[in-house]
Order: sequence, then C-alpha cells, then structure tokens
Amino acid sequence: MTLKNNFFLFLLSFCCLSAFAQDNLQTGKELEARGKHEEAIKAFSKFIEANPNNADGYLQRGNSYSELDGDKNTNHALDDYNTAIKLNPGDSKGYYNRGLIYIDLKKFTLAEADFNKALELGGSDADTYYCRGNAYVELKNFEKALADFTKAIELKPGFDSAYSNRGNTWCELGEHRKAIDDYTKSLEINPRAADVYGNRGLEYVDLGEFENALIDFKKAILVDSAYEDAYVGCGNVYIELKDFNLAAQYYTKALAIDPKDSVAYNNRGNAYSELNDTESALADFNKAIKLGPLYAEAYYNRGNLYDDLEQYQKALIDYNMAIKLLPDTDCYNGRGNAYLGLEKWQLAIDDYNRALAISANYESAYVGRAAAYEGLKQYDLAMKDCNTAIGLDPNDAIAWYNRGVAYDGLLEYRKAIEDYTKAISLDPKYEDAYYNRAGDYDDIKEYSKAIEDYSQLILLNPDDPDAYYNRSITYDNLDMGAKAMQDMEMYRKVKKKKK
Repeated sequence: MTLKNNFFLFLLSFCCLSAFAQDNLQTGKELEARGKHEEAIKAFSKFIEANPNNADGYLQRGNSYSELDGDKNTNHALDDYNTAIKLNPGDSKGYYNRGLIYIDLKKFTLAEADFNKALELGGSDADTYYCRGNAYVELKNFEKALADFTKAIELKPGFDSAYSNRGNTWCELGEHRKAIDDYTKSLEINPRAADVYGNRGLEYVDLGEFENALIDFKKAILVDSAYEDAYVGCGNVYIELKDFNLAAQYYTKALAIDPKDSVAYNNRGNAYSELNDTESALADFNKAIKLGPLYAEAYYNRGNLYDDLEQYQKALIDYNMAIKLLPDTDCYNGRGNAYLGLEKWQLAIDDYNRALAISANYESAYVGRAAAYEGLKQYDLAMKDCNTAIGLDPNDAIAWYNRGVAYDGLLEYRKAIEDYTKAISLDPKYEDAYYNRAGDYDDIKEYSKAIEDYSQLILLNPDDPDAYYNRSITYDNLDMGAKAMQDMEMYRKVKKKKK
C-alpha cells in the first residue's frame, strides 16, 4: 500500500513539473510578444532546464537573444539555434532564424546555405525568399537576388520591403528606371518609408532629374525630420543646381542631426568654396579630415582650395595624400595644376599624363597639359592638346583661352584674338582673356579695340592697376595724351592703395 502511494506521488510531482515547464514556455512567448526580451529569456531558460531536449525552447530563447543588441547576445542566439537544429533538424524555422543571425554577422554564404535548407524543408514563404535575396545582394549575385525578391512579391503581393530591396538591386545593376518603378510600388504600399523616398531621390540624381530628386528628399524629411541623409541629398542637388547658399543651409541642417558626418562637412566646404567664403570652406575641409583622416575627397577638395588661393605647396601636400589614398584622375590632375602654379612644367605634364592614362577622355588634363607645354614654349604640342580638349568640351572657356595663348606663341595674333573672343563669349568675366586680346589688338595696332578691352577690365576689376597702365600706353599710341596721363595717375593711385 505504501509503495502504491509513493508511485502516485511521483506521478503527481512529474505532472506538476511538466505543467510548470509548459507555463514557462507560454509565459516566455507572451513576454517576448510584449517586447520584454530579457524576462522572456529567463522564462525560456527555466523551460529548457526542465526540458533540455525540447528544440522549441532553444528556438524561442534564440529569438529573444536576437532582439537584444551586442555581440554577446548575437552569439547566444547562434548557440541556441545550433542546439535547436541539432535537436530537430527537420524544422525549417531553426535554419531560417540562424540564417538571419548569419546575415547580422556578415557571413552571407552561411546565411544562403541556411535559407536554402529552410526552403528545402518546406519553409517556402515570402520571408525566406526575401531574406535569401538580401544574402545574394551582399554576395553580389544580383540576378539571383532579383529572382528571390520577385518570388517573395508573388507569394506576398503587398510586400513593400521586397519591392524596395528589388529596387536597390536594380540600382546596383544600373537600371535606374526599373529601380524607380519598384521604389514607387513600395511607396504605394507604405507611403511612410522615408528611406525609400531617399533611395528614389538618389536614382533621380543619377538620371539628372534634380527637381524630382528634390521632391523625394523633401518628402523623406516630412516623413522623418531626423533623416540626415535626406538633408545631405538636398544639399547635393542644390550644388548641381548652382544654388550654393541653399546647399550650405541643408548641409548645416544635416550636421545639426549628425555633427560627426564628415561627408556633410566636405560638401558644405565645396558650397562655401563656390560662394568664395574661403575661411568657412577651409574650416569645413579641416573638420572633415579630422573626422575622417582617410577621406581622400576631403584632402582633394582642400588641395583645390589651396590651389585657388595660390598656396601651391600646401595644395601639393593635400594632393599627395589624396593620391596615396585614391590615385584617380581628379587627384593626379589636381596635383598637375599645383605644379603648373609652381611653374614646374615637366612635373605637371607627368601628372596630367597619369590622369590621361587612367581616362583618355579626361578633358581637364588636356587643358592643363597644354598650359604646361606653353610654359615650355612647345606650342605645337599645346595646340594639339587644346584641340582635343575643345573636341571633348567645346564650352570650356579655358581650352579656348589656352589655344589663344598657343597662337600667340606662334605669333598668329588674329587667330589668337578669335580664340580669346570665343573664351569671353563663354565666360564674359574672363579677365585674362580680355588682357591677352587687348595685348594682341595693341600688337596689330588696332588700338581702339584694345582700349575697349582695357575699359572692360576696369569695369570688372576697378582695383587692377595694370589695366590703367596698359590703357594709358594705348591712349598714348593714339596721341591721346590727356587720357593717357589720367590713366597713369589712376595707375599710381590704385597701386599705392593696394600696397
């Protein structure tokens, strides 16, 4: 009789423990659903302690760990999914969830293998195809990614993220219109997705449709006023539209959100450069470099600023660093310009050659090399480079100007005048072109035309003493002594003022 009672008590105790364990599993699920991940983990751990061979407990606890930040929690989640798979290798959910962890760990090949296994075991739902598509994108297997996103959309037609990520994939393939179509479909489903507006805006930028891009970036800001990338996007578009004041304003708004955005500082520096606010531009480039010591573009842009300020040695230091980080056409061309300013003609030519070896149609390098050849008095080579540059970009005033200089070197003044005239038509404030054309008019004794050019120079820059001096000489050649004396007096006055 006593034995039977003891056995009954054992059965009762076992049943109570089993029920208690099941309660822990259910409690954990409820806590997880309410976002209380740490409490859920405690409940699942109690369930696992009572049921160490139950795969579901590990699966659920792994899900809770995966919701928490930090490498330690990620590794705990991975351990739990590994155990769940070992205990129940026929359950697709274990492979699917482990695949998500591998994506977080950037182990995309392992993620792909897990999603493949999940699909093999019958987990052929939209989410699995979608996640495998993301793994394929990271593996640069864009065609397979497209197929998976398309399958996810077929299985779940309202899957806005699948449309969005398929749009991202089209973007990687350079299919901008197809990307825009997918972003548009995604936004029709979820019009509150700021990042999708931002991505569609970037596609419009690539297509040169700047007004459409602005609309999208501003919609993104309306949806999420803290979306910093959208402010940067607006700034970039205003740079393209030559509205540098607005560009600077938007970069400033971006920096109010993220004061450590080196790109925003760099780009605002470019806007300030265009506004001739060299002090602010230099401060921004310095800040961009401080935040990103390996930011090649910031060194390049600061080099350009120093070049414009004729501080060529400082420019060289920055171009050298930019070339070390990113030896591309712009950087070699920039350093060539600095050598040009230092009149180190052959070094300049060497750098222009390097730029052209990378890109044979890099027009600015032909223009710069032509100027270097002119410094060496190799006018025929300069002429050849100018002709190539004009063929590549007939609206480049500097190319026409440089060819005018080459014609001057060959003593072909009338041809030089034609080229300076073309340069002035492209850039009506091109002072050097007026100077050289006026000098050529003096050389061919067309003094009245020379007077017109010197007068235009004085209008453009009333504080330029040389314009008064040269016009004085030309007036003297016309026997206009009184005007010559007036200009000579202005020359002395302006020159004294400049000192």
